[in-house]
Amino acid sequence: MACVLLVGFGLLLLAMLFGPLREMVPFQVATVESGSMEPALPVGSALILRKTASNNVHVGDIITFSRPGSSVRETHRVVGMDVTSDDTAFITKGDANPLPDSWRVPVSGTGWVYQFQVPYLGYLLSLINPLHVRFVIASIPVLALGGAILLPLWFPSGVTKGLAGRTKLPMPKA
Repeated sequence: MACVLLVGFGLLLLAMLFGPLREMVPFQVATVESGSMEPALPVGSALILRKTASNNVHVGDIITFSRPGSSVRETHRVVGMDVTSDDTAFITKGDANPLPDSWRVPVSGTGWVYQFQVPYLGYLLSLINPLHVRFVIASIPVLALGGAILLPLWFPSGVTKGLAGRTKLPMPKA
């Protein structure tokens, strides 16, 4: 029973980190792919981001967001607020860029705020980024756990005990 719970927990964890339940995890990992935030965030770094309510984001914070009208994710610093009678938006800018971004990021819901970085780890993560590669990597521990559960069921007397009693064939003479 404990093994079944362990496998179930492992599958849930994999779904939360790599699958459809990813938004439930209070953190995410992002990779720095351009030099727009150098020297603070060097290219190839892995960023650890924390889910944060947008009203808790302040000028000076580094946020990761989708560009308005696009699925492209950016990680830039909040350099100001654009307050109008209709809404409020963040003004963002890459530290290495001379001007603020041309878009505004609406202040609503939750978003991702930079917590810390791991230099060079982003290069490794970019190698395992395609979905099929992540699926294969995530499947390895699940298959290992499944094998650990099923082998004793398939071979109740033990795999090595079954081989120990076999008759050895004589070596051929040269």
